[in-house]
Amino acid sequence: MDSSLPTIPTPAGQRWREFRIRILPMFVFVFAVAGLVYIWNGYVAPSGIVGEVEAVTALVTSVADGQVLDLTVDRFEPVKKGETIGTAARMDPELMAASLASMSADLQVLRARMMIGEINQQQSLQKLRLDALSERVLLAVARANLQQASNEFERVSSLFHEKEPLETKANYDLAEAKRNSLLGEIEERTKLIKEMEASYAALKPPNDSAIKDPIAMALAAKEQEFQLTVKPVELKSPIDGVVTLISKRPGERLIKGDVILTISSPRTDRIIGYIRQPINEPPTTNDTVIVRSRAFKRTVGTAQILKVGAQLVSINPLLLSPDGKRLEVGLPIMISVPPNMHLSPGEYVDMSLKLAKK
Repeated sequence: MDSSLPTIPTPAGQRWREFRIRILPMFVFVFAVAGLVYIWNGYVAPSGIVGEVEAVTALVTSVADGQVLDLTVDRFEPVKKGETIGTAARMDPELMAASLASMSADLQVLRARMMIGEINQQQSLQKLRLDALSERVLLAVARANLQQASNEFERVSSLFHEKEPLETKANYDLAEAKRNSLLGEIEERTKLIKEMEASYAALKPPNDSAIKDPIAMALAAKEQEFQLTVKPVELKSPIDGVVTLISKRPGERLIKGDVILTISSPRTDRIIGYIRQPINEPPTTNDTVIVRSRAFKRTVGTAQILKVGAQLVSINPLLLSPDGKRLEVGLPIMISVPPNMHLSPGEYVDMSLKLAKK
């Protein structure tokens, strides 16, 4: 056979057929593997650590039984810390009327008691005054008797001390004893009268027009107490945030501790994560984690572990499966929000642990 014959050309269809059979499957396989790796890195993450962006929520509650009078905000409206967002009464009208009646009855009882006390005090003062007068009468009688006894003692003493005594020693001693007894009685009655007068002066109410009536003072105190009790309470926002829920509307009754408004902060700086079992080595605050969002276009960031829990706790089932039926426990950790990630409070994230080099 002559080798110099020209090569028979291969048809283009034959070459395309060979390319499809030999080369194209290899390219498809390579591109498929590369796509899987890209999807795995960008949209699928290992679920060894799951977490939730911490939601900062504050409750505006009632401080006493009462009624919502007014609300100046609506749902999803932004509020500032310390801003007045409504008012609430501390008691309803029926309770207010009952309180007024109770206060009036208390004042009537107080007035009656004070009148009885004043009458008893007047009676005690009058008795003390009459006793003092009686003592003065008895003191005057004692002084008159003393005058007579002194004269009798001088007469008996002069007769007893004559050269020839005209009175006996017994009469002399009797006259002296009677005089001395009256002297002692006068001294004691004088002291008693002084003490009774001092007691009367101390117990006698001062006659001063500048002193206020105690009933008026008690009434003013009760009125002030009542005014403070029924004064409406201003409802103020405890944090900067957005009103997410209104639990009580104007006109509704309140019981002490009822939630009126719920305010949530649109910003947060912490993530609460849960390390699922098995836990080979508990993390420390020196370790970091890689945070991946669950959005269609995943964002990734590195965050620092701030705190580590002391024991395993139950994990929110919605973090583990969409149906919320899966129950597990994990070690809670607190993580900072990566600076390059914009996460919303309450958002679910997946994380992987990155141990620090020892």
